[in-house]
Amino acid sequence: MNRDLARGRALALRIMDGLDEELAQAEALTEGRVEEARRLRDGWRAGEPGDLFVDARQVELFTAMLAVARLGHFGTGYRPCPFDPYHGAAGTRALWTPPGSAPRAVTCCGDDAARLAGGREPQIRQVPSFKGMVPLWKGTDIEAHWLIGHHSPTGTGDLRETFRDTSVGRCLVRLM
Repeated sequence: MNRDLARGRALALRIMDGLDEELAQAEALTEGRVEEARRLRDGWRAGEPGDLFVDARQVELFTAMLAVARLGHFGTGYRPCPFDPYHGAAGTRALWTPPGSAPRAVTCCGDDAARLAGGREPQIRQVPSFKGMVPLWKGTDIEAHWLIGHHSPTGTGDLRETFRDTSVGRCLVRLM
């Protein structure tokens, strides 16, 4: 197996392992109501992991479903933090400057807003990539679908502005 294919396969397996763990947590939180997500996951896990880079739609749908199942805030008005939906609720405005981009006002959780106000970076979710773990804003279509899934109950419009001029932001623009 050539080196790039081996690296791609290893990355796909790391992504799958992380999603497996998240699915187990989602199932515990949603009393087992994730059967459709499990069926999808089992379907693409049975094939060659490298195929997911050719057609990632199944993984993207799975991550969106997983996010919705895990969040469990339908109808409550709860708005997740864009930096990591598992932080507290987004309700505080703060100024964030992604590396290499212009500053922008974002609505995030109180802890991240305090970090930003103190001149520090938010505690942004880390995602796997060919270069190891990277911040969410360097994510791909998979992370964009995951974000859309988490934010769909309360609106996704702010995501494009929050992540404007970033890798995941360009994916969001294309997908929404």
